[in-house]
Amino acid sequence: CALPIYANRQAPKVPVTDRTLFHIGSNGKHVTGLAVMQLIDQGRVDLDAPLSDYVDDLPAMIGDTTIGHLLHQTSGLPDYLDQVEDWSEPVSRRMIFDAVSEGRDFEPGEAWAYSNTNYFVLGWLIEAVSGQTYVDYLNQHLFGPARTPLARPDAPSEANVEVTPRLRALVDAADRLPEDKLLDQGRQPA
Repeated sequence: CALPIYANRQAPKVPVTDRTLFHIGSNGKHVTGLAVMQLIDQGRVDLDAPLSDYVDDLPAMIGDTTIGHLLHQTSGLPDYLDQVEDWSEPVSRRMIFDAVSEGRDFEPGEAWAYSNTNYFVLGWLIEAVSGQTYVDYLNQHLFGPARTPLARPDAPSEANVEVTPRLRALVDAADRLPEDKLLDQGRQPA
């Protein structure tokens, strides 16, 4: 007996389909990292430069941290999630600033520690350097070229997806492809 699988925990229950979007949380850090590496590859960002070279109005502890230390999780910046009390509240700059106000956990490069703060502030870098919002940059430079029309920087549930005519056309076109062609999309001939 197969049990139904739902895309949400709240009522009304929404069954999982081939178009259900899931929030992948920290698995998306590679997307932010790839966006930063694109900017480095274009010569617009220096891996060894401090964040303050690109993002204004930062406390010294954040601003003095190099892009490389942020990417490699060796910044010593505390994880802002350790101080979140209301998970329904959007994360603000103030929340990040408050999280680091008591100092680093260690000096940059001296150790490794997972910290969501690192990748959150890298999002500010992407916005400052590209002149686009984080969402727009990812859509234009990562998800669009990768031909992933349903990928989104934040997709907590299918109910929140705005199905534009362009998105519907892309999904419908993908649905018409035979499965072997769909799987071969983006692969280079051997």
